Amino acid sequence: MFDALVAARRWAEELFGRLARRLDGEQSNAPVLRLTDSFAQDNVWREGLDVALENLLVAFGKLRDGVETIADRLSIDDPAEMRTRLVGELRGVVRRLDAAADGLKGTLQPVGFRPPAGPAVRWMERRAAGRPISRCPPCRSTWRRS
Repeated sequence: MFDALVAARRWAEELFGRLARRLDGEQSNAPVLRLTDSFAQDNVWREGLDVALENLLVAFGKLRDGVETIADRLSIDDPAEMRTRLVGELRGVVRRLDAAADGLKGTLQPVGFRPPAGPAVRWMERRAAGRPISRCPPCRSTWRRS
């Protein structure tokens, strides 16, 4: 599972680094970019965003599988209250990994991910301007808890 965590960290930094560089390339220099349907043809995909996204989703899947395995083993061994709470926490990690993967896929590659429910507005915004993901306080605390 450690390898999956390292891979997730690496590919998340790659993915969000590419998105940050794409945002830096905007003519208006605004920290916001509207992600319309034409984003699927943006050069950022040919520059490696597709590979970074796919590898991050694979790493999330491996983390999810590892956490599920741990939760399954703990729930079989001893149904004591402490283990039950721990299994519940692990299941929560699985749900958060699924939600993060669904959010990335649904935002960056919505076509073919889910049937369209109508027009959607998507935005990409930088709030920690100029800081890499490893130095962004919310991101740093998320990655270091693992």
